[in-house]
Parts: sequence; structure tokens; C-alpha cells
Amino acid sequence: ILWLNGSINSGKSTVARILSTELKNTANIEIDVFHEFIHWKPIEESVQLNIKNAISVKENFIEEGIDVIV
Repeated sequence: ILWLNGSINSGKSTVARILSTELKNTANIEIDVFHEFIHWKPIEESVQLNIKNAISVKENFIEEGIDVIV
């Protein structure tokens, strides 16, 4: 599990995309995508739920033997 963290527009998504392309058997979980499921909810109110959902998805990939970048 590789968890990337940093400020807005620091290149986290770009680095994660490159790594997931280079590393075999790796899933790239983009936390911001989870907000699209509840687009009507302000982002500042949905961050914790988005992280919780990403952690759940991460666990599913790990159970299947797939490495994860979050």
C-alpha cells in the first residue's frame, strides 16, 4: 500500500497514475472520485466519507492480492 499525500495541485494524481502504469498488479484509488457519487454534498462535508470509502475499496483490492496506491 502506497498512500500519497500532499497539498492541492502538488502532483499526487499524476505520480499515482505513472506509478500504477509502471508497477504491475497495482490499483490506483483516487479519493476525489468518490465525491462524484455524492456530487450534491459540499466537498468539505464529504471528505471523511470519501476517505472511508477509499479505505474500504483498498481492503477489497488487498484481499484479491492487488497492490494499491491511494
